[in-house]
Amino acid sequence: MAFSIMLIASCQSTPTRTAPSEESSGTGGTDKIILVQEEQAPTSGFGGTGIRHYSLPGNYDHALFIGTITGFGSIWVNGVEVQYPKNARVNSDLLNAQATPTALKLGQQVILKTRNQEAPVTSEIEIYYPFAGQVQKTEKNRIQVNNTWINTNEFTHVDNGLNATLGQYIAVNAYQSANGEWTATRLNANPNHVTWTLPSMQTHFNVTTRTIVMQRGLSRLLEERQIHTQHLVLRDIAQTAVPLKAYQVQHQQLPPKTEAPQRQMMQQQQQIKQMRQTQQQMQKELMKQQRPSINQIKLNHP
Repeated sequence: MAFSIMLIASCQSTPTRTAPSEESSGTGGTDKIILVQEEQAPTSGFGGTGIRHYSLPGNYDHALFIGTITGFGSIWVNGVEVQYPKNARVNSDLLNAQATPTALKLGQQVILKTRNQEAPVTSEIEIYYPFAGQVQKTEKNRIQVNNTWINTNEFTHVDNGLNATLGQYIAVNAYQSANGEWTATRLNANPNHVTWTLPSMQTHFNVTTRTIVMQRGLSRLLEERQIHTQHLVLRDIAQTAVPLKAYQVQHQQLPPKTEAPQRQMMQQQQQIKQMRQTQQQMQKELMKQQRPSINQIKLNHP
């Protein structure tokens, strides 16, 4: 499917995107998606929420990370330390040319792929800005950009010298909560006056992408590629990963989108499994009924 950038304002300048160096997009052979839940953590510096540091199950070979930078010394994304070389490529829509790792800042959303099986290492990082444009309105603890209200708080990072006043051009890093509200993790200067709302991510992934580790508040980036994260059970990633090929909703398995014959076969297999479970339960109940009670045992054996 094609991915487009939604441009809202009437006077718009289209940013120059650095062409991705990876393969064509698609869900391909992805084995699992790990959704990282934002947590209330008043000392986290993560836009009022926090993400704990984890040791992920499995390896980091061909993993895709989508999340917010919460620390440096390499960078911490979704609670995982990701290393990168000094010459790592950084793609940013706010710049007319490719950037360097010095452009990375706390609170920015980034998208990156790792290729090391033992420790996550990346050579290319995409900085993702959900919103860019003029500040239309300001109220206490929130601003409006491109007709969208975005909450701010004491943990929202702000570029030096940026006031986010009425009419000023800014770029916003933010995540979306379950109720649809946006919370800014960083407000950035926008010197080129670019304008957009919710652009598609440019980092590609295909059959080589084995694992996706993403912040729950950015799940829209997967849903636009027909990976529907509302079908996934959210779990602590320190305990387990969520398999992409076995969606679960209220303890019921649902097959992913497949061709009709394959979907029908999977439904039949699921029905057979449910019938077996029902038969096993009936056998257990029957055994309970046939089992003599304690009083009966006493009568038979005085």
